[in-house]
Amino acid sequence: MNRRSFVQGASSLLPVSWFVNALGTGSKSQTSQALEASAPKQGGSLEVRGILAMYDLPGRPPNPVWHIYQDFFSFDARKDHRYDGDFWDKGRWEKYLQLWSQEGYNAVWWYGRNELMTGDQLYVSFREFPEAREISTEESDKCIQQVKWLFRRAKELGMKNIIYGDFLHYTRAFEKAHGLDKPMPKSPNVYSVYRDELSIPCGVRNELTIRFTQSVIHEICATYEDLDGFYAPMGECVPGERSTFYSEAVIPGLKRSGRNLPFIVMAWQTPIEDFQKNIAPREVYENTWLGWHAYNAEQVTDPKPYPNLVGWAEAIGLPTVSTFYPSNLMWFPFNSPQFGYEMAYEMKRIPNFRGFMYWEFSGRKLSPLFRKALAYYAKNDESYSDEPWLKVLEEQFGTHEAAQHLLNAYNLSARIIPEKSALIWDPVGFPRGELHLPYALMTGDAFQWSWAVSPVRTQPLQPIWHYAAWAAKHPHIFRDQNGSDWNTAHGSPLDFHQAVLWRTEGGSSYDTIPPAHMAKIRSLGENCFAEAQRGLTHATKNRDEAVQAVKFMQGYMLLTAYFEKKVAAAIAGLIYSYTRSDPDRQDAEKLADEALASYEQAAAFLHKELDPVIQDLYQVPIREMRGAYVPTDFHFDSEGGGLAGIPGLLEAERKERAQFADLFFEGKGRFTDNFVG
Repeated sequence: MNRRSFVQGASSLLPVSWFVNALGTGSKSQTSQALEASAPKQGGSLEVRGILAMYDLPGRPPNPVWHIYQDFFSFDARKDHRYDGDFWDKGRWEKYLQLWSQEGYNAVWWYGRNELMTGDQLYVSFREFPEAREISTEESDKCIQQVKWLFRRAKELGMKNIIYGDFLHYTRAFEKAHGLDKPMPKSPNVYSVYRDELSIPCGVRNELTIRFTQSVIHEICATYEDLDGFYAPMGECVPGERSTFYSEAVIPGLKRSGRNLPFIVMAWQTPIEDFQKNIAPREVYENTWLGWHAYNAEQVTDPKPYPNLVGWAEAIGLPTVSTFYPSNLMWFPFNSPQFGYEMAYEMKRIPNFRGFMYWEFSGRKLSPLFRKALAYYAKNDESYSDEPWLKVLEEQFGTHEAAQHLLNAYNLSARIIPEKSALIWDPVGFPRGELHLPYALMTGDAFQWSWAVSPVRTQPLQPIWHYAAWAAKHPHIFRDQNGSDWNTAHGSPLDFHQAVLWRTEGGSSYDTIPPAHMAKIRSLGENCFAEAQRGLTHATKNRDEAVQAVKFMQGYMLLTAYFEKKVAAAIAGLIYSYTRSDPDRQDAEKLADEALASYEQAAAFLHKELDPVIQDLYQVPIREMRGAYVPTDFHFDSEGGGLAGIPGLLEAERKERAQFADLFFEGKGRFTDNFVG
């Protein structure tokens, strides 16, 4: 790949044929077609290379749904913040659309307040339901013209337009006009959680709201000739059997438009049997695709896809697109082109897989190399090489030596949070654990998923809670051992002998135990910082940017030292909860003190050195949810209620240390009652 082809990738986009019906008939038998379609692609190009475009609607009244995303999840699409900003800013959109097209993306997922996602009026004028109108005819026409411009400009740059939606929403005006704003008991036709607890206009499923949804889908299709499809679940606010809503409310609107647009149905909280019966059959709708949320659940741990994605793609047999949703990386660079290559390679091996949509949680400025590499290697059948990325960094920092060391730093550091999350499991995107590790995530019983670890490791990971239980029962056999060390005597019957101890996958698998895994993570932190320091010594251009990179790598290094000590303290606390041995208690208390001291050092650096960097980049402070649970007094507001900056996280860490004995020795405060799906 030469540099010109890298920066001008839009001019060589392959013809976009991915929205034609992948299950069309022809001379081949249906069986041979199905086998051919599901065969893993060892190379070639992924047809769908999508990226999320998040917009804000300035001037509109606050919407509680959007505040959930803006404030609690720190997406923040306000102008000059993390995402793409003002819906009306054509100059800003021109910049991003050209950038993504040049990088090799060929589809834009439009995400923000709209009729399908939040019940806000944007895409349509409600010709058939005028009582649903919330804005003036003049403002509605202005919105529609702006959307048409966005879609047309994306199409001119070689990108398809996908509306990201959800069900079942309607406007507040519609809700009020039809008496849907009144209290209603829970039933197969009323979803109460979001409707009653969060006061969102949603969740009543009846003949009227079904007709309303049909009309909205039809009007969107009829209004936007440059629209290429939809992506949505059958959705969190749909009561009763979700899968039947597709044929009731969505397909009639699609068919009425006469356009046969693809609908990528996200398999979100829908049983596979229901999906196979009510959504996937061609006789239900001939242009249905399978959407998957998400590649590694709501985090990133591995370049490999999780088994559920692979299993669904194979079983459903439809063209499949997956969201890549790395919500555990918000504040640090995830900037490895090598990771991007590995992901693209693994994606091409999934049966029926057609592509992805990348949700860039770290914003547009922290992780450009990963973003470019994911699109480039998804588009091209090319093995990984440092060379194209060294050219980019050499232009930025002035010398080949600086480029090489900083590239090494980016490739190393991008593994840190994924490796941490592979062991300390958070598939739902709440606590994240990027800035601190709540003990409750390590006890194995805080959430119903707390027992899990990454399911795609060649050497399976032993969960912290499980490792601690066996290390407590048989310390001479299991503590600090996976069975591969034949040379060190532990006072065990297995001394001087290799034996698979944990047997997660039988007799051939030497598992990775938590202390060894955390030592590897600490090493990644030390090495990425050292590489960045070497890079800085060779940088002759943009040294301020090189200094910034070093600061991020130093932050990673300090956090990895804290991660290792925090996990060690959790293991020791769990061991004591089994043994009730005084030496084990003393060991646990000592390690808990060391973990707190390590976090105090890391927090001081993050607050002094990296908070100003993030403020400069995104005009917001570094922040994360305290602890492992959504607070019971949580509220959504413009200040990001429920989140804490670095000083607040340090306060939470000190509080955890004070409660260490209760948590581990007495088993108090280890559970949550937040089971809402």
